[in-house]
Amino acid sequence: METHASGKNARPGVILTFLSLIGLVWVFECASANAWTAFMIVAEIILVLIFIAGFIASAVKTGCWKYVNTSIKDLEENESIVINKALKAGYALFSLIALCLLIIFALIGKPVSIVMAVAMILLAYLIPISIIAWTNNGKPS
Repeated sequence: METHASGKNARPGVILTFLSLIGLVWVFECASANAWTAFMIVAEIILVLIFIAGFIASAVKTGCWKYVNTSIKDLEENESIVINKALKAGYALFSLIALCLLIIFALIGKPVSIVMAVAMILLAYLIPISIIAWTNNGKPS
């Protein structure tokens, strides 16, 4: 599988993607608990743009997004090993994060918002991609 590896951009892109996703949820939860202000709306827009830029840098330009969206039949053996490890670790990590978030929200008595649910779905997709981008700089080893 051919990638357009941009290893130097992969790690900062991964960091930007996750921090902006956390920021998006945090600003939304704060705004929905209080009141939406112009500052919060602008912050959300900026965070969406940062999220998109980080995703492009870490997943699209490196080609890592293709790995988790490709049939196992179309991969070489070393690629399937890298992807299998990333998927296993990614989904285990996602399960822990999701469980912790759900327990925290249950303990504080706050319902899970649609934005939090969407962010968790995105997280399940992004973690394996990010593991590949971070550990292999966008290249199967």
